Amino acid sequence: MGRCYGQAGIRRETDQCRSHPTASPSANFPQIYYFSLVWDARRRYIIALLHRHAIMYENQKSELEAAFLAVLGQETRLRLLYFLKDGEKCACEITPRMSEDPSVVSRHLVKLREAGLLESRREGVSIYYRIREPRVFALLELADEMIRSAAREKARDAIRAL
Repeated sequence: MGRCYGQAGIRRETDQCRSHPTASPSANFPQIYYFSLVWDARRRYIIALLHRHAIMYENQKSELEAAFLAVLGQETRLRLLYFLKDGEKCACEITPRMSEDPSVVSRHLVKLREAGLLESRREGVSIYYRIREPRVFALLELADEMIRSAAREKARDAIRAL
């Protein structure tokens, strides 16, 4: 049984592949050429996988963005992010600062970690959280600017209406 990387670089097991001769290092088949064939086949397979994932991402882009923004759509999660902006903190420091039950705070921390915004590490019985993706604050700043701009525009419209 040999391996063949056929159309779109998808690997399949075959007895003999018409498009790719079965190759193995031997006296008649130089080892360098064998490894270049193997590398070319693997490279085509990797490129096909990357292309497939890019297409899947494009098809699900709006769904993924909506899920990400939904994570930021919770007031408690935003307060957690701003609280952790100063640096790493223990869960025992975070929970008393929030006006929520510890189990609720824990669930929010897990959601933020699953979204890739937080990192956590365990030290003994304590869990420490820190911001993994600081670019989220640029996104929040942009949202704040948009909200302020819309509020100014509404105020101008209200004054004109008088």
